[in-house]
Amino acid sequence: MIFLIVIAAIWLLWKVQKVAKEVELKDLILGPDRKASWSKIAAIIGFVIGSWVIIYLTLHGNLTEMYFLSYFAVCVGSPVAFAIVDRGKSHEPQPGEK
Repeated sequence: MIFLIVIAAIWLLWKVQKVAKEVELKDLILGPDRKASWSKIAAIIGFVIGSWVIIYLTLHGNLTEMYFLSYFAVCVGSPVAFAIVDRGKSHEPQPGEK
């Protein structure tokens, strides 16, 4: 059943990319230099594995608040923290600027 949901999600993303020209799925794994970004690939793999663990624990009745909060902190808190750090970097004066 889960396999069919994953296949349907991939098919849906593929159809959206064909219809909407501004949607590029390859941006999920490419860095700013348009080369494969190992950190983005590792983040996607970690997200998939973490999501699978949460689904497995939920289906077997073993999901605790600590598991859920840990998953939530990593999947939501990490991108938010990186966005805050990146925003702070963009406001710092560059060498030679006043």
